[in-house]
Amino acid sequence: MSFHDPITLSKADHNMSGAPINNDALSVEVERLIKLVDESVAKSGPFAVSPDTVQNLMGLACRLYGAQINKGETYLPVGGHNAITADDALFTCSGLLDAANLSPFEFGMWKNHTGR
Repeated sequence: MSFHDPITLSKADHNMSGAPINNDALSVEVERLIKLVDESVAKSGPFAVSPDTVQNLMGLACRLYGAQINKGETYLPVGGHNAITADDALFTCSGLLDAANLSPFEFGMWKNHTGR
């Protein structure tokens, strides 16, 4: 699977009760990197991370979140200490719709149809 392929969760990604298996070592490493980036951005500003890298992170986060929600998870995409502003949410939503070539109308129709 390449970095840009859709993420699908198989039965092997879940334990016997159907709950997802967490790779604790990977989660710890990702959390370490999140802290490092957060500190760098606080010190150097938003361009401490290149736009290309932000696009790669956003794509991966979207694919992971979509795959988990599609498998029945119900958490919000942002929580805890990562609170976002209304502007953050709207800039991101608008950009994601543009990246997927979707209109707000199509999003509204999908949301009404799926209830998500």
